[in-house]
Amino acid sequence: MPPQVPGAEAEAEFRERLIKRDEARLWHHRSLLYDIAVKEEFAALRRWARQELALLSKDQRHQLAGKLWRERDHYSAIYELAAGEALRTAGLTPVYEQRWGKLSPDWSVYGNGGGLVCLVEVHTDQSPREVDDQIRGWRSFGDRFNSIASPFVFMVAEDSPWEPPSAGDGKRIVQEMRESLFRINMTGRFQSCGYAFVVMTDGSGRPVRGRGLRAELAWPTPIAGRVSAEKMARKVNDKVSRYRQLADDLNVPLIVAVGAEPFTGVTLDVVDDLIAGRGTIVIQFNGSDLTRGVSGGTLDLGRSARWEMPPNLAGLVWLQRDFPFSATARPNTGGRRPMPDALAGMGNAAEE
Repeated sequence: MPPQVPGAEAEAEFRERLIKRDEARLWHHRSLLYDIAVKEEFAALRRWARQELALLSKDQRHQLAGKLWRERDHYSAIYELAAGEALRTAGLTPVYEQRWGKLSPDWSVYGNGGGLVCLVEVHTDQSPREVDDQIRGWRSFGDRFNSIASPFVFMVAEDSPWEPPSAGDGKRIVQEMRESLFRINMTGRFQSCGYAFVVMTDGSGRPVRGRGLRAELAWPTPIAGRVSAEKMARKVNDKVSRYRQLADDLNVPLIVAVGAEPFTGVTLDVVDDLIAGRGTIVIQFNGSDLTRGVSGGTLDLGRSARWEMPPNLAGLVWLQRDFPFSATARPNTGGRRPMPDALAGMGNAAEE
């Protein structure tokens, strides 16, 4: 079927490129975006992206569609599009990357009368690149691990390395586990290539069984630990420093729309706690992490902090990470210029 909207052509080009590349790979080497690119459950998200891209110029569509289907840039593209949609939903007219001298804010926003009402920059809170690499490595090993004929769920022992095994070590570990299943079933533990794996048990000490007859691995999450929005706040401050003079010259409020990748664990509640200075501690982990960060005493809980929004910032717009990407405003009561009324009440009746 030919593209029905202008955004479809650019989006399809990069999506099909990703699909073609990933389908030539083994499953465990595929991009984390592969499911989003092909599965029916994400069809509505793909349609939405095409519709949003259609509102941009041809060059902008091509640029943003490329980001949309690059693993590291996917959420940045999503949140830029979501911010534009939120601004239009509020009855405003956003213009993408309009040039103002040497600067191009993500969105220059106009009101019903045609006048400029605010500038909106978009920031995506991301996990470090090393986290992406470790997640990909553990997922790759986990897929190989799943070929072992055992009904149990295993986790990585506390005395094992944090980093995933290399491809060669992973292959050897799985082969040796296949040859040692009887002993593993008796002892609940296996060691190879410097790694140790134990059968996960429930509260009564009974082995946890997986969903089928193949072994499952609850691998350690590289992002286990305290969830904090402090890095996000520093990046927002950087945005304000970069664009505050332009906002002053144009005499309009400066707003930063923020969203977070799933692996960061940052939510609107975490951001609100940082703004209010509440000493709430949020920790993210999975079952395999319990053998190390919590019981091992190595989990850094950090400290409680409070973020005062800079006076040149009119406020934040929080973008929910799940489609359809609802938006919630957090005006800065101490800001020099107030957030436009059309945005100030956004999402507060139905918060995350």
